[in-house]
Amino acid sequence: MGSGYVVEGIIRPEKFGGIYYERDRLVIEMLNSVGYEILKLLKEGKNEAEIVEALKNEYGVEEDIIKNDVKAFIEYLLKSKYIRSEKEVVSEQTETKKTANTVTMFSNKDFVLGMEPYELATPLKVLLELTYSCNLRCIHCFADADYCTKIENHNNELGYEDWCKVIDNIVKNNVFEILLSGGEATMRKDLFKIAEYIQSKGRSYSLLTNATLIDEEKAKMLKRTGCAKVESNLDGYDAETYESFRGVKGSFDKTVKGIQACLNEGIPVRCNVMETKVTVFNLKKIVDKAYEIGVREVCVIPLENGGRAKTNDKLAFGEQDQEKLLEFYKDVNEWFDEKYKDTDMVLFTPNLFNRGEGRFTKLFDIANIMPRCGAGLIHCTINPYGIVKMCPSDESLLVSENNSAVTHDLGEIWRNSRVLKNVRSSNFKKCVHCDSECNRQCPITRTELEGSYEYECEKGA
Repeated sequence: MGSGYVVEGIIRPEKFGGIYYERDRLVIEMLNSVGYEILKLLKEGKNEAEIVEALKNEYGVEEDIIKNDVKAFIEYLLKSKYIRSEKEVVSEQTETKKTANTVTMFSNKDFVLGMEPYELATPLKVLLELTYSCNLRCIHCFADADYCTKIENHNNELGYEDWCKVIDNIVKNNVFEILLSGGEATMRKDLFKIAEYIQSKGRSYSLLTNATLIDEEKAKMLKRTGCAKVESNLDGYDAETYESFRGVKGSFDKTVKGIQACLNEGIPVRCNVMETKVTVFNLKKIVDKAYEIGVREVCVIPLENGGRAKTNDKLAFGEQDQEKLLEFYKDVNEWFDEKYKDTDMVLFTPNLFNRGEGRFTKLFDIANIMPRCGAGLIHCTINPYGIVKMCPSDESLLVSENNSAVTHDLGEIWRNSRVLKNVRSSNFKKCVHCDSECNRQCPITRTELEGSYEYECEKGA
């Protein structure tokens, strides 16, 4: 007899208990050991009586207390939509009750992601930069990718066999998400061979691409090799606005056709819009264009101070622009909520990540720990040579440790890196509940500007 419930997301044990992770709604929730055990047993198909019996045997607590805790926790899971009834009868009026004794739900003030004792044993997701070659000349490129029409320019990049070793490393460390990127990943002739290897390990992957090289045949291959999602870019609403940012004439039509080819194969597509002075104020028209071509998710991505972006002073917003930018997002969100209220369209903007009454959610704001970013806290990047770094913009921080994911265990790198330990240090705890305004940048930006990612501040709580 089954539990009668379906667990929507993925779970993973941690030293503090475990994690519940749901990519589509961007949900991450920390669980203590009992909460994780209950969710694990539900995922295994155990019913409430079996869960109570298992916990009673393990913890030696009175049965009535365990029954109340299990019942209350399941009600919480239902209301949060982490589980649903197999009969799809989930009451929206279920009142979340505080759990007692053995199950203690965490609130935002009780924990901080990436800091002891809630430091993750391994990353939740890893981005693989398969190549630094690219067929576009984007003026902001984080990776400072080399424009070319053939990939032979980078003979020292990892080959298929070494990428298989990296993938084995990722799977062994129970990383939830694998993202394939570049440069432009679709320039690799062995992309689908790499994708098939990921699939052979029982995993799916997401592809970050400009979509210009994706035709009907390649879209079918993406579908066949287990591509769960495509993230493309749509920084303009027509050829003029798009190509002035992406740098190659004719690329707008190719991007749109590539996106539509993926959608035709049933692959979900998210369109990203870079938050720059030359792109973001076209956001309403971009959202309309995305909806017109069949996309149902648009996300504004904050500009990283790396690659070509750091040498182009016409792109980034400064402190003096923040008030204007917030007013702009407020206007866009009001417009969006009215125009698209009866649709399944979703818009993510940096200022209002938690809005939407369940349309999408995030249980804590990673920006409180590292502004707008979870690099080194929940995710990392592996460059085309197999070296682990914090993110695509990392040119001098974690990448300087020269840790190879081909030859070294990813979990050991994640837990023992001197840079990552310092990034997660107590200095950052002060910022979590601090209301003071400051210009503290992410560690990579601070390293670029000041020569050190460490900082001192007496304002934080």
